[in-house]
Amino acid sequence: PSDPQPLGDSRPHAIAAADADKDLTGQLRETAPAAAQLLRRMRDSCAARVALLRRELDSLAEEISAVYSDLRQHPYQLYAIWVHQGIAGSGHYLAYIRDWRNDRWIRLDDALVSVVEWEDVHAVAVGQEGSNTSAYILVYVEARYVEEHNQPRDEDAARASAERALPPQLMRDIRLDNEALRKEQLQREALLADKELRRHAEAIFQYYAGLIHQWEPLKRVGDGQGNPHDNSSRKYLNDPALLRFELFLYRKHAEHEVWTYFLTQSIDAQRKERQWAEEDEGRIFFFVAGTLRNHKRYASMLREKIGPSSRHAAEFELVPLDMAKLEMQYNLVLVQAFIIDEAIRAVKEDRSQLVKTIGMLALLWAKWNLEVDDKFRQNEVLLVMSALIYNTIGALERSRGRVPEASLAPFQPACEYFMLLLLA
Repeated sequence: PSDPQPLGDSRPHAIAAADADKDLTGQLRETAPAAAQLLRRMRDSCAARVALLRRELDSLAEEISAVYSDLRQHPYQLYAIWVHQGIAGSGHYLAYIRDWRNDRWIRLDDALVSVVEWEDVHAVAVGQEGSNTSAYILVYVEARYVEEHNQPRDEDAARASAERALPPQLMRDIRLDNEALRKEQLQREALLADKELRRHAEAIFQYYAGLIHQWEPLKRVGDGQGNPHDNSSRKYLNDPALLRFELFLYRKHAEHEVWTYFLTQSIDAQRKERQWAEEDEGRIFFFVAGTLRNHKRYASMLREKIGPSSRHAAEFELVPLDMAKLEMQYNLVLVQAFIIDEAIRAVKEDRSQLVKTIGMLALLWAKWNLEVDDKFRQNEVLLVMSALIYNTIGALERSRGRVPEASLAPFQPACEYFMLLLLA
């Protein structure tokens, strides 16, 4: 028997795929000429379209060139730059305008107007790496207009001519806007001026606070000797006024005099350092008074200035101490203390100087009205005199009967002097 023939792949899907390939191949043989003809027609159509587009581009280029051909005959100069800061969805706008007459660039940023260098304008307009600022509108002006602008002219006549060329309603709007702008500028200038004056006031307060900080322990030194305002304890006090002028004010008058003295020192020091204008001083004092009150400090040495103010709505003035009178009083305190010290030193060094010592104290008592001018000093003088007289009389009384009368005779003039003092 002959060998069996292979039956091939008898799987149903393989048989179906083979049949499909035969069908596709047949279709391609039938449609290939038509497809090639179609592609050739499409190629020719695309080429014609490309040629048409090129001709249109050339025509547009010629039209653009013709539009700007006249402009190339006239030079232009950059006049203004509109700048955007930020991103596409938000940001801030400002402008730079060239002032040809003064050869400078002006930056307009809302209410802030300033003169800037061209290098700064260029850097902002071109933009820097990492910056979100760049120009988006450039304004050019024909050079001949720039030259005309720089020529001398009657500004009033030019302004009147421009106003006549504008609609009346627009002119009214411009005038209202200009008036509003002037008011806003005045308010802003006042705010800026007050801001600087507040800095002066703050400097005064800081200096004053430092003096008060130094005063507190000094005040305790004075109070440590007793209460200078307690009549019952004055005779037990050592005189703190001899240590410092401030303690003299504290003992002789009151603590608010010390505060006024310190504030005067603070004002003088800062006036010399900061060199503010004299006409601004009232306004500075107004801010100082407010600062003192805000910190719950005594501020009555500053009072509102009465009368019209030349520059500011509210001004204060300092109620000064009568330094000439106070210095005279202080020098008197020092002189009186010196006399008492000399009197006590004399009797300590030589007991025979007892009468001289009491005489010096009596002179001090008689020469100045201590009862009115200085109760502290009066108590001190009377205390020393009475102690010396009492101890001297007591010693003489104890010596009677033990010391010969002739030995006590030299004390008779002293006792008579004591009697005169007690009866005075």
